[in-house]
Amino acid sequence: MSMKAKRMVCLLFVAALGIALIPRPARADSQTVGDFVVTTDSTSGYAYDSSSHTLKFSAAGSYTVSMKTGVTTTQDNIIVDGGSQSNPIEIALNGVNISARDRSSFYMANPSHVRLILAAGTTNSFSNNLGAGITCLSASTLIIEGSGSLKATGPGAGIGGGFDDINETYDSGSGAIHIKGGTIEASSTLHGAGIGGSSAALNCGPVTISGGIVTAYGGTYCPGIGPGVITIPGSGALLPKLPSAAARWPPRAGITARASAAPMSASAPARLWAPSLSAGAG
Repeated sequence: MSMKAKRMVCLLFVAALGIALIPRPARADSQTVGDFVVTTDSTSGYAYDSSSHTLKFSAAGSYTVSMKTGVTTTQDNIIVDGGSQSNPIEIALNGVNISARDRSSFYMANPSHVRLILAAGTTNSFSNNLGAGITCLSASTLIIEGSGSLKATGPGAGIGGGFDDINETYDSGSGAIHIKGGTIEASSTLHGAGIGGSSAALNCGPVTISGGIVTAYGGTYCPGIGPGVITIPGSGALLPKLPSAAARWPPRAGITARASAAPMSASAPARLWAPSLSAGAG
C-alpha cells in the first residue's frame, strides 16, 4: 500500500472514531404499562405496580402518558412522588381518562411538584369516589398548562385537597395551584371546592390563573375556588346554598384567588373565593 493510501486510511479511521464519539440525544422510549402508554427518555423515573394497578412517577423528567390501544377509560391510577419547585416532574397528558374507585385518580404525595401539560386537541378526565379528582395536598405545587382540556371531579375538591391515599388520612388543605392554559372544569360532588380545599379546611394554598378558561363548581356549602366548607360570619352556621356554585375565570394575567380565615358573606352572588389582583395585573 502506498504512503498516500495509508494516510487516507488513517484519516478515514480518525473521522469514523470522531463520529462515534459524538454524544447522541437519548431516544424516547414507549412502554405499555397497565392501561397506559408512557413515552420518555427517563425510563428509570417511573414504575407500574400490577398488584395495585398504579403508575408511579418518582424522578424529575419529561413523560407523556396516553391510553393503550383499545382502552378509553381505566380504573388504574397515577401517583407522583417527587420533583422540586425548580425541577418539577413534567407529565404531558395525551387523552388520559381515569375513573378510579376508593382512591384518587391522580395523587401527588406530599410534598410533590408537578407540571401537567394538556396536549393540544386532547380531552383528559379524572374522577373517583374518594378524595379529590386531582389531589394536590398542602405542601405540594401543581402547574397546569397546554391547550387541551381537563375535567376533574371528586367528593373532595375537584383539584386540591382530599383523602391522603398513602397515609390513609384526610388532608383537606390544598397546595399551590397555578393554571396557565387549557380548558379546565373542576367540580366537587360533596364537601369540597372546585379548586382548593375540602371539608372544613381553610389552609388552602394560592390558586393562580394566568391563562386558559377555568370553570369551578363547589360542592355543598363550598366555593368554586377557595377553601372547603365555609360558614356565615359570627354565627358558625353553614353558608346556605347559593343560586350558583360556579366560578368562571376568563384568561387574565395576574389574577390570584387566595383562601383566608375570613369566610364569605352569605349574600355573595356565587361561591367564588374573592380574587385579589397582583401588582401590574391588567
